[in-house]
Amino acid sequence: MKKSKHQVLFYDPIQKIRPADIKPEVFKLLKEKESTHTRKLTAQIRISR
Repeated sequence: MKKSKHQVLFYDPIQKIRPADIKPEVFKLLKEKESTHTRKLTAQIRISR
């Protein structure tokens, strides 16, 4: 994250994949930064292989 200009983070607090997922309090700090823009995901398309 330090080397990129922009990051896109998708976060669902009730969906976890593994214990290394970002902690809610860390995500909240990122979300509250003045430079953060939030958008609500209203639809998603899942593609299976």
